[in-house]
Amino acid sequence: MNQHQLETWGAGQLFAFSGLDGSTDFAHGLVARSLREVGLLLCHPGETRITFGNGTWKSGTFGLDTFKIQTPQGQVRGAFVDTHHLLLEGDVKVELANRNRQVDHLQQGQRHLLYSTGHLTQSHLHLDLDTLVAQRSSWVQSTLQHWQPPQPWSNLAIKCLHQMKGMVYAPEGQLRHRSTTPDRWPHRQIWLWDSVFHAIGYRHLDASLARDALDAVFDAQQPNGQIAISASPTSTAVQRSQPPILAWGVELVDALHPNPTWIEHCLPHLEAYLAWFEHHRSLGPVFGWVEDGNHGNSVCDESGMDNSPRFSGTGILRAIDLTVFMAREHQAMARLLEKVGSDPTPHSTKAQALISHIENDFWNDELGIYTDIDHATSTSTNIEAVTGFLPLLLGSPSPNRITRLQAALNDPNRFGTTLPLPTLSRRHNNLYAKDMWKGPVWINTNWMVAEGFRTCGHPQTHHHIKTQTLNAMQQWKNQLGAIFEFYDDDNILPPPDMPRKGKNAPEIHPYHQVMHDFGWSATLAIDWMSTP
Repeated sequence: MNQHQLETWGAGQLFAFSGLDGSTDFAHGLVARSLREVGLLLCHPGETRITFGNGTWKSGTFGLDTFKIQTPQGQVRGAFVDTHHLLLEGDVKVELANRNRQVDHLQQGQRHLLYSTGHLTQSHLHLDLDTLVAQRSSWVQSTLQHWQPPQPWSNLAIKCLHQMKGMVYAPEGQLRHRSTTPDRWPHRQIWLWDSVFHAIGYRHLDASLARDALDAVFDAQQPNGQIAISASPTSTAVQRSQPPILAWGVELVDALHPNPTWIEHCLPHLEAYLAWFEHHRSLGPVFGWVEDGNHGNSVCDESGMDNSPRFSGTGILRAIDLTVFMAREHQAMARLLEKVGSDPTPHSTKAQALISHIENDFWNDELGIYTDIDHATSTSTNIEAVTGFLPLLLGSPSPNRITRLQAALNDPNRFGTTLPLPTLSRRHNNLYAKDMWKGPVWINTNWMVAEGFRTCGHPQTHHHIKTQTLNAMQQWKNQLGAIFEFYDDDNILPPPDMPRKGKNAPEIHPYHQVMHDFGWSATLAIDWMSTP
């Protein structure tokens, strides 16, 4: 195997032109997914089915934007020329959509050029494929010259690098910096906390790209300070926000690559967005999310935990996660201000006040975990979710509470599953399901809980969560070729077989199947591989 290429072909892997190689086009740039039979489905800007040979795989190597596939009928090679053109050579069958055609096809012999309608450069049909493949491979190859993946997870690491290249958009429209997306299809836009988790991984490979991923989020900031849940080059979804972790992200990027000028640039944006949260999401001295009324089988997508049973009631919650995130942001702001010689006191004071409320109000002594509070009754919801471990990030729980949290983590009837940590305790039999945030394992929550235990002086627990998660990710990547949005906490069900938002029916809507090649799963895996 070529060190920098992939060999496991499976359905649903994403292929696109990267903003690291040139301009991208959000509206008209080509994005494809691999078919189980060997070929591609161009899924944006319009559907086109491409089959290689008879659809049977013999062998091959590929990346996110190149491929060389051996079929019984011969070799098929291909590469993205740019955001609008995909060049193929070999036994290829192309089935264009009959109506509303947004992708077209030019053929000469065994040469095929797929292109976005209205964006044809005919001479691309005659480009040298070897040169194109070398150009598209250069970022992963050059990255591997200065970043060596740890041996146990080298196969996973190579996949992560290809995926991380494909997640990047070039500057366009209101997004004046390079930006990153959770998946080039179907999400496509940039999202607030996703972008932070992306930057946390990119910082080990490319400091300027990590900064750009965060600056692109600031590019879409509203005049009132709000940073919305998502944005594209031409629009911003201002109805809701998303978990506030931007100052934390800036702090982590700067910890590896100190840049006082960049911090000075970020601070006004961070002050404004935290003030927006304090004005719009405070519930007395703590914080709560705005729910969204079961839109699209989601009950609180602002929280990032769209269908979590935490929100299964009808009342407003004082949310443990949002209150922790706000305290963590104030801690980060205090340290960033100290770095540039400014007074950290206002933010350190706010952080400490929130920590006091977290420890006094949210701790559920009966359950031995932190839980949300019903705002109307000021009583605990008694729902044990993975968010109950997040106060560890603040370094505030007492040794006794840490011990009890470890007991919950190790209990197989709660969070001590084959693959830790389910997003909902297994003893909630009436609420638990293999559906998104109702039980499956997410990489970002595992990363945060592991980081929390390390913050509180328990590196062995951090190591346990990290290694178990990376092992499972590599197992499924080796079997199915992809890195997934969430995983079965029993580590039995293949991720594509699990329901998402009520059903497993990608033929109805792509949101009804686990996302393939999902952004923060890859970037946080890279962070784990890069740190002890």
